[in-house]
Amino acid sequence: MKRLIILLVLGLVFANSLAAKPLLKLGREENRKEFTIVKGQMIKILLSSNPTTGYDWHLDKLNLRYFRFVNSGFIRPSGKLVGAPGQKWFEIKAVRAGNGGVRLLYYRSWEGKKKAAEEYKVNFKINP
Repeated sequence: MKRLIILLVLGLVFANSLAAKPLLKLGREENRKEFTIVKGQMIKILLSSNPTTGYDWHLDKLNLRYFRFVNSGFIRPSGKLVGAPGQKWFEIKAVRAGNGGVRLLYYRSWEGKKKAAEEYKVNFKINP
């Protein structure tokens, strides 16, 4: 009986450590804000983008001590209007407790980041 209780407790601890952490979705409104998250949590940043103008969002700074880049992509506009903006998205994962941030810049690749039209920054306090 004692072995069964120990196995159940260990199973619960293990299952809790594998439990999915909620995805944190951030948009334009969260620019320049700070968030408290937990190690292992996924973050998805969605920003309006119009690559037909030449402008696109670029990941400029990501503290790799605390985060891992997971993926990025573009969601096309739902209508058929030529040149309509869509949404650029970035997914990152918090991998270590501490403080770190993300910076994105919106610029034309041939003009470079010094001529960025917009900047998006968020900071995080990552709990264990």
